[in-house]
Amino acid sequence: MQEVKAGTGFLWHPAAGTVIYAQQTATGCWGTVRAGKADAESNLIAEYPSKDRVRYRTPDGSVSTELVIGPHSVSRRVTASGAATEQVPLVLQAGDEVVFSDGTVVPYGETRTATADGIVIRRGRATITITWSGRRAATLSTSSRTYLRDQRRRVHVLRIPHDGSLETVVRTAG
Repeated sequence: MQEVKAGTGFLWHPAAGTVIYAQQTATGCWGTVRAGKADAESNLIAEYPSKDRVRYRTPDGSVSTELVIGPHSVSRRVTASGAATEQVPLVLQAGDEVVFSDGTVVPYGETRTATADGIVIRRGRATITITWSGRRAATLSTSSRTYLRDQRRRVHVLRIPHDGSLETVVRTAG
């Protein structure tokens, strides 16, 4: 076993570029927030059972995550000791088309909430689909954080509340 800081880091796609990029902050991490504290703020205990699988947990065991990496997908299975919120920091660009599975469109730089079980991001010829177990009132919130000199890449944070168990899958195509 090893300790890791901040959990899951980023997702890059050859046609879309960076789609998810985590910061080591409570509001910018790709992680699970429980009782106001993100698991990624801890030194997580990590195990690597295979080259495409990572398991990590908080030192107190309140949040456990299994990450499975495939050629065109990343799956995160989270178990928490109580209600929690999964948080995914998306890096969006002005030309991206973003739509929740219930049809709610999310304009660049705006915040939207939808009762859905997924969200689709289209960037050029690439499609990134994020799904989660069960329809839930998920929110995609904009932020003032941008990346690179041109500031075209803005962080929007996807938050999915759950009762303590959630699987999210990020699939890439194009």
